[in-house]
Amino acid sequence: MKQADCLRMALAELPQGTMEIVGRPAAEPGVLFTGTFQGETDGRGRMEVYPVFPGVEASFNTVLGTYAAFRHEAARSTLEINHCRLGRVGWDLRDGMSVYLGEGDLSLHSADCCADSVMHFPAEMYAGLMICVDLTHLAESPPPSWRRRTSRPRGWRKNSAEAGPSPFRRDRSWRRSSGPCTGSRRCGGCPISG
Repeated sequence: MKQADCLRMALAELPQGTMEIVGRPAAEPGVLFTGTFQGETDGRGRMEVYPVFPGVEASFNTVLGTYAAFRHEAARSTLEINHCRLGRVGWDLRDGMSVYLGEGDLSLHSADCCADSVMHFPAEMYAGLMICVDLTHLAESPPPSWRRRTSRPRGWRKNSAEAGPSPFRRDRSWRRSSGPCTGSRRCGGCPISG
């Protein structure tokens, strides 16, 4: 059976025009999926939301339709990582920004960019994974495994130094590109394109 057929079967019980959000009790505080989160579609859609640990949520999103519109709190400290597994999406974000994803593509942006946004699905179907990370919450209350790691900063720094240059360290040994890196060309030794 084709993946598109499986998607149609999974969403068949939803009424037309429904964007169902499941997996998180309404009383439980979330990262992005709070009481202010709203979604709508011209077809059928489901967002299955799971807490990974405090400050991080994963959402498996499926839509059969031509668009889905979303409104939520504009949270600058929340990062969204999106992966398109099936279909294609053109995402109209705030301030004229757009993101285009095909199968296997990833995007990363802050949640204030998509606080009032519309996703367009040229293939009239979409399946993807979204991970939301509240950086403020993680800084204030990191998971226990991260606290143990930062309790040994010398060992951690030694290991990260052996891994080579990184844009997240203060190591300036790599050169900055004069423009955005597309990953498809070498741009002066940036860590993204090699």
